[in-house]
Amino acid sequence: ETLAAMGFGAMVAVGISRYTRLNPALLQLGFRLVINPDPSAGQAASLAVGVKALVDGDWDGVLVALADMPYVNSGHLGLLVQGFGNGGKAHCSSNGVAKMPPAVFGPSDWPLLAGLSGDQGARVLLADAIAILAEAATLKDIDLPDDIPAR
Repeated sequence: ETLAAMGFGAMVAVGISRYTRLNPALLQLGFRLVINPDPSAGQAASLAVGVKALVDGDWDGVLVALADMPYVNSGHLGLLVQGFGNGGKAHCSSNGVAKMPPAVFGPSDWPLLAGLSGDQGARVLLADAIAILAEAATLKDIDLPDDIPAR
């Protein structure tokens, strides 16, 4: 919902199956759904599938956001996009310790993104990206129910 409200020119969601409960909601929000044919190939394979779905468009950049980071807000995403727009250099998020998604990459990075494999994602590109600091809670990765902070 946060991404959909930002008014991007195109949105792609990479899934592992055409038959999940989340897919209708993504389609209703305006995402184009593409399926990773080999989820066991790691997160980089999903990233590559998503980038390949967009590279034929006339886009200034690609914002990569992960579905398991639900606390990322439009303010932080806006800072990433704004920073990228001031020169086209890749921008990523940081919790003050590590560089991580969400991140914005320009067309010169797309061939490398589209060719990634394994579980490292875009880590090699993040090393040279400009980091935008966010609170650790904003960048919290939720993989298991126990990862959800108590409220």
